[in-house]
Amino acid sequence: MRLLYAALLVLLASRATVSLSATYNVPTDFPTVQQAIDAAIAGDSVLVSPGLYPEDIVISAKTVHIRGPAGPASTSLLSVRWNHAPPGSNGR
Repeated sequence: MRLLYAALLVLLASRATVSLSATYNVPTDFPTVQQAIDAAIAGDSVLVSPGLYPEDIVISAKTVHIRGPAGPASTSLLSVRWNHAPPGSNGR
């Protein structure tokens, strides 16, 4: 029984140190940057394929990494406004 408790304790301790972040690709996983941001949680990444994305971006109070893997010369967000919404407001 002690061995079972020890194994469970080791398992729980190892889970606590693992970072579970996701990467969402636009337009493969989501058709818009905003939809990918909405699906993301703190620590996730949104990778935006080369192209022009004419949409307003609303980012709530969470840390989401947004980048274009091909660089800024190939990927543009043509946003009228960036709205950093307060937590819980869903930015709308």
